Amino acid sequence: MILDRPNPNGEQVDGTVRKDDMFKSDISFHKVAMIHGLTIGELAQMINDEGWLDGSVQCDLTVIPLENYTHKTKYELPVIPSPSLPNYQSVRLFSLLCLFEATDCSIGRGTDFPFQVIGYPDPSFGDFTFTPGVRTDMAAHVERQGNLCYDVDLRGLNADSIRFTLKYVLDFYNKAPDKFFARPDFFNKLAGNAELQEQIKAGWTEEQIRDS
Repeated sequence: MILDRPNPNGEQVDGTVRKDDMFKSDISFHKVAMIHGLTIGELAQMINDEGWLDGSVQCDLTVIPLENYTHKTKYELPVIPSPSLPNYQSVRLFSLLCLFEATDCSIGRGTDFPFQVIGYPDPSFGDFTFTPGVRTDMAAHVERQGNLCYDVDLRGLNADSIRFTLKYVLDFYNKAPDKFFARPDFFNKLAGNAELQEQIKAGWTEEQIRDS
């Protein structure tokens, strides 16, 4: 039995889709879009009805539905889901910045504004500066811990207007192509396929990537 709840990014369906099982992980477990837009109840119904559970078994599923909810309904989480997602802005930006987890850039972990900035220790990357410190969650390291990072500050964006884009990934890759993919296998797990990384390395535009 699932007590359904809103998706704070529920108006969006976008991003890559996991392909072969070689990319299956607890990060990208089912073949859905990176930003699937579903409520947890809708996702459960899809997984169950498509037979995606082991052995194609189907559970006796009951979803207690939401009242007065549409996928255009604004929803701010009443409790933060993670120390790395401390506010509505970070939740809205998460889908844009999650791919940076596999790169050598900082996305503000170990600061007061995680998942709201993108930084690298090179002045050509931006005017705003910060120095990542000790992380407040349980992960093992901070990207660029102790390094002064120059970055793009995304805290001023209108949170309600934020939509998934590869703009920042492509911009930062083009500034440091030899250093960007610090963990290429992990990047593929996040993307759910190997094609995205190869397209970026080949110089594809976001429009070309979307068309593919």
